[in-house]
Amino acid sequence: MSDRISELPDDILTDILSSLTLRDSVKARLLSPRWRHISAPISTLQFDLFTMFGIEYDENKGYFDTLPANFVNELKPRFLTAVDQFLQQYRAPKIGTLKVHFCLGNEYASHIDNWVAFAARMEAKKIDFYFSSFYQRNENYSFPCHLLNSHLKHLRLGACTFRPSPEHRNLLSSLATLDLSNVILDTNNDVESILSGCLNLECLVLRNCRLPMRLCIHGHQLFKLKTLIVHQNVPHFPWHIELNSIDLETFEFRGFLGTFTFVAVPCLEKVNMYFFPESVDVLHSVFNELPSNLPRLQNLSLTLGSKNALPIPEIMPTFTRLKQLELSVLVTTSFDLLPIIFILNASPILEKFYLKLRRMSSSGQIQTRECSNRLHLHLKDIRISGFYEQSNVMEVAIYLLKNAVALERMVVDVKDDLKTREKVYDLLMKEKVNSRVELIVNYQN
Repeated sequence: MSDRISELPDDILTDILSSLTLRDSVKARLLSPRWRHISAPISTLQFDLFTMFGIEYDENKGYFDTLPANFVNELKPRFLTAVDQFLQQYRAPKIGTLKVHFCLGNEYASHIDNWVAFAARMEAKKIDFYFSSFYQRNENYSFPCHLLNSHLKHLRLGACTFRPSPEHRNLLSSLATLDLSNVILDTNNDVESILSGCLNLECLVLRNCRLPMRLCIHGHQLFKLKTLIVHQNVPHFPWHIELNSIDLETFEFRGFLGTFTFVAVPCLEKVNMYFFPESVDVLHSVFNELPSNLPRLQNLSLTLGSKNALPIPEIMPTFTRLKQLELSVLVTTSFDLLPIIFILNASPILEKFYLKLRRMSSSGQIQTRECSNRLHLHLKDIRISGFYEQSNVMEVAIYLLKNAVALERMVVDVKDDLKTREKVYDLLMKEKVNSRVELIVNYQN
């Protein structure tokens, strides 16, 4: 039987290939020599378990954790051959992104270096390599900075070695985004050697990297850096973060932080911090450091937990410009939520307040602290999710209804059952002093 489709003109075959997924496009090229030299323009070339083998996986839960080691090792030769052949036969003039996620180490550097060189020739704007070290016995892949060019704007590396030599650091100057995961940066010299070449960097992300105990990010060369994200799932790395003389606008931290310092960070407007329960004692320094040293802070998001009361000081410096506050709290049924009011009292122009509760097991009776009433003149929008009857969150809700004199809308998502939802609605309606407030009580499954 003749292959009628392969007899079609190149432009029609190109249109057909452009409508396929990358995985199907690879298969089509294997069926006929005629197709191997047809390249449809693809903005993103993505090679991973799914696009190459149809194996679904969740990036957020690990790449290879659920697969047997022998099975992964058997896939490696097939993966390398397929990627090599596809890139060798690719004829489009440019690509936007080259993304490769697989379990590979430095023993495959000859293959991966060719992929980097391909991305440079294709003037790729983004390279995204994550080489999971889950089954990796050899050393991590060493990324070849000398192959980069000025077209690259975004670089994401996971489980790689990234140590640009002094003569090649200038090749990083085109980067707007640098995202490093599971990269070893033992000393501030390692960090400095990278950042000194990133003169146009706007966003820096460090996820579970081995960092120095005292991480210092100075702005004497990072003139354009606006966003810094540090996620650490391992305790003690780093123990202290210092941000100095830098025009950051957004800072996000997740982990077991010990202490931190903000020096001359005048433009920082948005801070998002997720503290694991073991490091909740640092909150005292948080509530003193942030309002004192971040005069333009407008948006604050905190995720925290404790088995007892929140260690929130009753008196703290004023958040003079804070307009939006989001609190996500891991609590027990005996958890006293009233200290949350202390933060509100220190935020005189707050407009939006969102409280999310996540419940742990019960641990006795609630030991409450006294909270004096104070009017909140600008607070207009309140949302409380995870509301459950055993906690004293009802006291917090009633306090807000009575004292937020400019309140326009309160939404409460009840966690228990429909009867509790009706009970909560009735109680709050009785306490509502402003008839213009829109009160919404939902049942949250």
